[in-house]
Amino acid sequence: MTTTVRRLGPEASAASQRLGHEAFGVPASTTGPPAEPRSLDLPGWHWWGVTEGDRLLAQAADREFDGWFGGRVLPVAGIAGVTVAAEARGRGVLGPVLLALLEGARERGAVVSTMFPSAPGIYRRTGYESIAGVRVVDVPSASLAGLRPGGEVTLRRAEPVDAERVRRLYDAWAAGVDGALTRRGVSFTTTDEELVGGPTGVTLAEAPDGRLLGYASWLRGRGDGSGPELVVDDLLATEVDAYAALLGMLGSFASVASTVRLRTTADDLVRVLLGSLAWTTVQDELYMLKVLDVEAAFTGAACSPALTAALGFHLSGDVLPGLDGAYAVTASGGLVHCERAVVTGDRTLSPRGLALLVTGARPCRDLRALGLLVGGDRAEDATWDALVAGRVRGVLDHF
Repeated sequence: MTTTVRRLGPEASAASQRLGHEAFGVPASTTGPPAEPRSLDLPGWHWWGVTEGDRLLAQAADREFDGWFGGRVLPVAGIAGVTVAAEARGRGVLGPVLLALLEGARERGAVVSTMFPSAPGIYRRTGYESIAGVRVVDVPSASLAGLRPGGEVTLRRAEPVDAERVRRLYDAWAAGVDGALTRRGVSFTTTDEELVGGPTGVTLAEAPDGRLLGYASWLRGRGDGSGPELVVDDLLATEVDAYAALLGMLGSFASVASTVRLRTTADDLVRVLLGSLAWTTVQDELYMLKVLDVEAAFTGAACSPALTAALGFHLSGDVLPGLDGAYAVTASGGLVHCERAVVTGDRTLSPRGLALLVTGARPCRDLRALGLLVGGDRAEDATWDALVAGRVRGVLDHF
C-alpha cells in the first residue's frame, strides 16, 4: 500500500495520541473517564505524519520558537513528538516526514531547527549536530550551605508584580547564549501569576539599590523519599554575589532536603562556584541544531569589531532542496554578512559541519578531524574560528 506524507489535522488526534503513547509511555490509569486526545491544532504546533491508508505510521511536530544566536534572535523550528509505529520501523518512513516538516518550517520563516534527540545518529543523517545540552545534576545541600556573598545581597520571595523583572533578567542571560530560547511568543504563554506561583518559590537576589541580580525558581519535593527533595529549574544571576546568595539559600534546606537537583546548561557557571567535587549527573540531554537558511543563519550575527574578513565556502550534501551551493561570508564593523556567490577555493562543509561552525560549537580543527570540513586553505581556519569566537552555548527549556 502507498504511504502519504501530509499535515495532520484534528481528525488525526486520537491516532496521534495512541502513537505517542508507544514512544513516550502510557499515562497512569485513573478512575475517571479517559482524557480527551490532545489537539493537533494548538497555536505554535505544526504536526506532520506518514499515513498508509487510514493508519498513522509516523509523526513529528514543528514547534514555533525564537532563539538567541550570535547576539540576535532567530526563528526556530523545535522538533518534538517524533514517533514511528513499531511495525513501521526500518521502512524508511521517518526521513520523508522530517523532510516535509523541515520544508514547511523553512517556508514559515524558520532559520534553524533544534531538537533533543533520543537517538542522535538518526538525525545526523538529516544534518543535525549537537551544539549544547541540558544537564540535570544532584548536589549535596551541605556543600551549598557554606556559600556566602562577598557583598550585600538581599533575598526575598517574588510576587506577581516581579514577573516582568524576572523575565528581563532571563533575557539578559539568554541574549549572550547561543541556543537559549526567548521564552516569548506563541509557545510561551505563562502568566505573571503562573511564573511566580507555579513553583514552590521564586527567590530574588537584589542589590542594595533594588536592582535584580539573580533569581532561583525552585520546587520542594514530597518529603517522603519518593523523588527529588528540592528541584531548581532556573538558577540565573548576573553577578557572583547573587549566585552565592541563592546557592547558600538552597543549601539552608540541608536538614530536610539532603540533595538539591539543579537544571543546568552542559557547561554551567554554578560548577565553578562549588568547593567540592560533589556533582552527580542525573540526566544529560544533547541539544542538536540544523541550519534551514544559510544566509540568515550567518547574517546579522555579532563578531569582534576588530575582525575584517572575506571568506567563502561550499555546502554539500544537505537534504533540503536548494540549500547546497557556494556562499560568501564577510565580517566588518562587528557584524557578519552571508550571501550566495561564486567563491574561490574548494572549502566544503557538510550540513553537520555547518551547524557546528555557525554556532561556534567546534573549531575548524575538530570539523576537519570529524570529516565535516574538507578542502580550503587551512590558514583560513583561524579566521573562521575568530568569526564565532567567544560564543557560549546553552539551553534550559526542554520541549
